[in-house]
Amino acid sequence: MAKHTIGFIGAGRFGVTLALALNSPERKIKIFCLPEQLKELLSKRISPQLTNYQIPKNIEITANKRLADDCEVLFWVIPGKSLIESWEEWKDFIAPGVIVVNISKTIEITQDNKLLLPSHIMKKKLNPFVQFVSAAFPKGILEGAPTFGTAFSRDLKSAQKIAKLFSRTAIKTSFSNDIDAGQISAALKNIYALASGLSVEIGCDFMTQAAIATKGLEEIIRFSLAYGHRVNERTFFIHPVLATDLYGTCLSDQSKNRLFGIALAKRARIKKRKNLDYTEAPEGIHTLEIVSRLLKKEFPKKMPIAYITHKIIVEGYKLDLIKSVLS
Repeated sequence: MAKHTIGFIGAGRFGVTLALALNSPERKIKIFCLPEQLKELLSKRISPQLTNYQIPKNIEITANKRLADDCEVLFWVIPGKSLIESWEEWKDFIAPGVIVVNISKTIEITQDNKLLLPSHIMKKKLNPFVQFVSAAFPKGILEGAPTFGTAFSRDLKSAQKIAKLFSRTAIKTSFSNDIDAGQISAALKNIYALASGLSVEIGCDFMTQAAIATKGLEEIIRFSLAYGHRVNERTFFIHPVLATDLYGTCLSDQSKNRLFGIALAKRARIKKRKNLDYTEAPEGIHTLEIVSRLLKKEFPKKMPIAYITHKIIVEGYKLDLIKSVLS
């Protein structure tokens, strides 16, 4: 029986995690890395970002884009800030019929101030697009911790195929055609993880941080209905992955966005905010700026928590403002 070939573009911690999770005898797995990463990955078979797990020899590691020609599914697992650039580099190497699955959680903005989603960027006529959202961190996936996932696509057959891929993992995966809800929620939840991190330094407990997530869900739904295409509010409650992903990212110290918020708040307290390395800032910072540019004058009214977070992080306002939107 012929093996199904699945490719993962990106050899970071999440790309390698998903490759390991979906590795099985009936599948051929390929990890596509950057040329400068290839030598070390082939010799050590360990991702520098996931050092506790070795990549088995039955998983092919390559930097050759032409070797994607036999892949039935290609997972895009790269930082959101590199999405447009990587798509331009890769799009001509993707064969017709290949399902493109985006994992990156990001949004962009057009020159005429319109929302640009990954499904708009990664648009190719003969390639179905799926946004896969999982409420999981790499450690939990590899340890088999039960959680939720959803494959979002306007092509429900492709969404079903991706959901089926995860049937032997601990990620209980559903499918939905409400693709804009999935993409927007996946990106915006990082804003509230930043806010949650900021709140830690001013003494807020887990309940207050959960309250930030709850109000955040309201803001995400409001934004999705205003800017998404045919978004159904029920999607946020029918598919538990969106709320679970939001709460988990806001409350877990495995969340890069939450940890960045904590680090920034500590720097702000000792007035060394400028020393924080923004070149390694998580995706929530970029998303926050895009939302600010889209909403403009409506920002404070439509998304008060996101607005205050922007004021604190970008404009240097006092940390205590985070409490004002909950009181």
